[in-house]
Amino acid sequence: MYTIFGEGFYKYGDERPASEKDWEFAKMWMGLTEKLVSEGKIKAHPKRIEVGGMEGILEGIEELKKEKVSG
Repeated sequence: MYTIFGEGFYKYGDERPASEKDWEFAKMWMGLTEKLVSEGKIKAHPKRIEVGGMEGILEGIEELKKEKVSG
């Protein structure tokens, strides 16, 4: 993923150089995404803010497991 920002990275003993191809693709993709969002052709999932702190997170995970919500 880092290569889409025009930067190389080193992780888990593997070095990945910056990729001009990935950078150009990311610029094209972001431009297309911005256009589709501004035209209303795609939109983000509605957000839902829950309460309960850390326990609320666990409850949310249970809802995912029971397929009551998706995300």
